[in-house]
Amino acid sequence: DITGSTFEYLFVGLYLRSEIDDLYVYDNTFGPFELEDCTAAVAGIYIGDGSDDHFDLLNVVVRGNTFTEYGRGVYVWNYANNAHIGSFDIYENTFTNSIWSAAVRFIAGLGDDEGVSFDGPIDVYDNTFSQDSDVGANVGMIDFRTYSELQTCEINVTNNDITFTGGPYTDAMFGVIFLPYEGPFTNTTVADNTLDGGNTGG
Repeated sequence: DITGSTFEYLFVGLYLRSEIDDLYVYDNTFGPFELEDCTAAVAGIYIGDGSDDHFDLLNVVVRGNTFTEYGRGVYVWNYANNAHIGSFDIYENTFTNSIWSAAVRFIAGLGDDEGVSFDGPIDVYDNTFSQDSDVGANVGMIDFRTYSELQTCEINVTNNDITFTGGPYTDAMFGVIFLPYEGPFTNTTVADNTLDGGNTGG
């Protein structure tokens, strides 16, 4: 378990690149961070860069954490061959003002048919997102992308509150975005979320 800790001005607060089975991240504070230092895999929590055939991510819970002025919040990039993302719960977290990219981002693959599976269920629910600045084109607060055809998929994005203020924004901002660059998302539900554009314009 990782609980009750503060991660300030760190490129990555938690960096995990091994197989995981049973991880609980609770009541931590991530951020702030400096924009000029943002690049690549900047995140409060980054899970990625694992070894082929040995990077299954199972039974992960990220609950009740606070992310403020962060580069990314929770970032999972699984491009190891034949890797599985199993049960993954992200809930009751507060994300306030990304300065670089998505609050929650999952990426499958690199474009080489790695055989990544989002077995899930991957559940993102009951979180609060507040955003007052532009963080680039085609970025969602909750952001899923595929660069490898998914072998299986189960994703649920429900009951989140997403509010945009400030603006006007140069680039379009999205509350929830799915970008299937390679292969479709199947067995995916987006329901009962509240999105407030804040009359920000663009």
